Amino acid sequence: MPKIGEVVDRIHELEKNRKSTAEFLKDEDIKSIDSDVLMENCFLKETDQRVLPENFSVCGVDGGIIKKQYSGVDVVLSRAVASLFYFSGGKLEKSMTIPRNLISPDVQYIESPLDVRNFNLSSSFIRLHKEVSIAIKALEEEPDMLLLDGSIVPQYAERPEKGSEARKFYDELIEKYETLFEKVISGNVLLGGVIEDSRSKRYCEELAKQEFIPEDMINVLENTRDTNMLEYLMEKGQRTSVMRYAKEYEKHVVLNDIGEKGKRVKNFYLKTAKDASPIRIDFLGLDDPIETAEKLSEKLVPLCSYSSTYGIPSVIVEADQRAKLSEQDLKRFESKLSSVIGPMPGLKSLRRNTRPF
Repeated sequence: MPKIGEVVDRIHELEKNRKSTAEFLKDEDIKSIDSDVLMENCFLKETDQRVLPENFSVCGVDGGIIKKQYSGVDVVLSRAVASLFYFSGGKLEKSMTIPRNLISPDVQYIESPLDVRNFNLSSSFIRLHKEVSIAIKALEEEPDMLLLDGSIVPQYAERPEKGSEARKFYDELIEKYETLFEKVISGNVLLGGVIEDSRSKRYCEELAKQEFIPEDMINVLENTRDTNMLEYLMEKGQRTSVMRYAKEYEKHVVLNDIGEKGKRVKNFYLKTAKDASPIRIDFLGLDDPIETAEKLSEKLVPLCSYSSTYGIPSVIVEADQRAKLSEQDLKRFESKLSSVIGPMPGLKSLRRNTRPF
């Protein structure tokens, strides 16, 4: 096992190489990138506008979840909230939430106890279903832009097995996404998903393929997350080229299940705050995906201007604060349950959670 000093030295070496590679890329003054993943023949682009339109409304959606496996039943508590901000002359004029009052979390019982993997999958599907449902409800208020906390598509490489409890939740979730996309397109609403800590390496991998990249820097790029490298390269207000969400949409499980509208899903990185890492924006392209990306960028930067170190749109921060759940919510639920039905074998905590040592 390496000693702490060796680990520190290795981290220093990695960051030194990444910084050196970033300095090389800056010095190259790159005007174009040859790639079948990037949809624009450019490296970085400036955001044209950094002030919100005269009259503008935006909705942010987030959800909270807390779950527990008992000896005879699995339980998921979930809540989702949509926060709507209305701006006039670039200033916040009013706000509202859906639902209007803070509500107790919904309780989902999974009667057939699942293995840990399927329980985690099912829990995640339940949360996303809740969030997409509230997003669809919020569209009735006709916002100009709808932002989700996280991607606008589920992040899974494989479908759950047919006939499984998790597959039932998955199929219901896909139907919800189809409905959301249909309503966004028909209403001409900007739809973006804000990923605050992306682990993707696709942008760096495309850079590594360019002929002008020295051989010793190829390995650095291939083993660096996009946000890590782009933090050295980007200035506030800049975005990367729009990227295809998948090189082959037909082979992407989730997008293929969503159907033709899944081919509209693209993404890009945007630097929204001076001292924060860039965020990844997954979005649904409307008539022109490049134009959609431009419109999103123009509005996202001013929505993040409240902080120079965080860089997440304020409307999502508001939704997060209202939707989050804690262990206290679970304890309140357990207390209510036990007061009504008393002790019961199926509601015993798992042995590993009640060890006396």
